[in-house]
Amino acid sequence: MEHNHRRRHRDDPPKVASAMPPAHLNEEVTKDMQQLPQELNVMRDEVKREQLQRIHLNLQDVPLRTLFQILPQFIQYLPSNLMSAQRYITDAASALLSMGLQSILGSQVFAGVLCTPTSNEAEMTICVTETVTKISRLINTGSNILALNFRVLSGGRTAMDALVRLNTLAANPLNKDLMKILGCTAVLYITLMRESVPDDTKVLAGSIMTQITSLPVVSNVPDTASGGFGRVNVVLPRPTRVQRADYDIAKLRAGANQWDLLSTVQ
Repeated sequence: MEHNHRRRHRDDPPKVASAMPPAHLNEEVTKDMQQLPQELNVMRDEVKREQLQRIHLNLQDVPLRTLFQILPQFIQYLPSNLMSAQRYITDAASALLSMGLQSILGSQVFAGVLCTPTSNEAEMTICVTETVTKISRLINTGSNILALNFRVLSGGRTAMDALVRLNTLAANPLNKDLMKILGCTAVLYITLMRESVPDDTKVLAGSIMTQITSLPVVSNVPDTASGGFGRVNVVLPRPTRVQRADYDIAKLRAGANQWDLLSTVQ
């Protein structure tokens, strides 16, 4: 009987499986996709509430870009097992665009995405995971900022506690533009101009304002009881923060990446 089996030579290429198992999102990302739509609705309601009180940024002055100008191209080419993530990213981006957060989406969520329509499934899964995580962070931070804004307006000890938390959020460079858009500067301005607000609260509000804008803040509220000029509060940012723009311009001209500027100490 003839033996038909051939001994495998050591130079023969190894056999590769014809089909790889489909990649899946981890449990944490899946959980975020299930919970965040409710938080997104809460955030949308808070933004409408701010608009009614004329605190939120005037969205009519913001030139809106279409959703497909914001989304990376690979989102439209996701495999079937990632279609739920595609719907989530598209719906969340559309809702955040309607709130005036297009600059945040472009600079913090979709910036630096390396995937292309020709990327393989494993690479797309990684990019989708990172995108969902960034959207989750944006929605959570935005919801916290909106809730704290209304606590600041309520006054008293509640306002002081809310300002302490806003001060912590303002220390993160990624939150500054988000705080501007969501009305923090208007809330801080109202706090600084209220006669009944104590000086320590005004100093903290002015400190947050300088962190967000990198500009000095001066408030002068007259004393309506005596007719006097009241007390003047002046808050100056650190010299390093005032001179930061010159340093950043020099670094950019030298070839630094914009993300390197955010990681430096202010």
